[in-house]
Amino acid sequence: MKQAAMALIFIWGVWAAVLSGCASTSPASNAAGSAAGSGGQNLLDQIKANGEIVIGTLGTYPPYNYYDKEGKLTGFEIDIAEEVAKRLGVKAKWEVASWDGLLGGLDSGRFHFIMCQIAVTPEREKKYDFTEPYERPYPVLITLADDTSINSYDDLKGKKVNSSPTSIYGKVALEHGATLIQAEGDALELLKSRRVDVIMNDNLHFLTLQKSRPDVAIRVAARQEEPMTISIPVKKGNPELAAAIDQAVKDMKADGTYLKLSEKWFGTDVSGDRK
Repeated sequence: MKQAAMALIFIWGVWAAVLSGCASTSPASNAAGSAAGSGGQNLLDQIKANGEIVIGTLGTYPPYNYYDKEGKLTGFEIDIAEEVAKRLGVKAKWEVASWDGLLGGLDSGRFHFIMCQIAVTPEREKKYDFTEPYERPYPVLITLADDTSINSYDDLKGKKVNSSPTSIYGKVALEHGATLIQAEGDALELLKSRRVDVIMNDNLHFLTLQKSRPDVAIRVAARQEEPMTISIPVKKGNPELAAAIDQAVKDMKADGTYLKLSEKWFGTDVSGDRK
């Protein structure tokens, strides 16, 4: 993740993201600590003084964050984060990491925040301050259209799921007796070749797969009743930064910018704010 409530966050295979190295002297690493030794500045002040904010992402998870044919990082989350940076008055500096390295990078100070379908959970709320949600998708199980053996989460027992044990989806899969296959590459190709039985993701990702890969017949085998809450996590201890990002997202929703971006990527409002 969207455990079954946020049960799932879109896993584009155990994503073989390109780790672009970030030296210990990077802006994020320098800024991650306390104000001590930085002239009494809080993290937000340091970011504004440096003129850039470092954001971690996967880069292989369309339509949220991925590289287009020209090699440019793009996607719904990329647009949202670029707008946040603009409203903070700084430039967005992107760092790509593996899924397992994203939260670790936030913990270590490599990133100021991350954008990769991070679902809000009680466990994560102990470590991070979450901002205004920017998406509320529904977790789903995606199978090949001709596979009728899976129709509920209970049917995951003994099935192969392409996911990481550190992801929400992976944890839910393990709770239901599935076997995790942490293979690199395109999750849909893994499903097509039957190396995995299920892709655990959300309803929006399913629609994207269905539209972009009409050559692969897939179906939603099951859907969670409650949506996940997707938000921007900021490491605790940085209230000024968390508040500023939170306000930026709220302002985007209030002035129509968010809706414009949501409709650009999904054709509808995916915030979950409108009933």
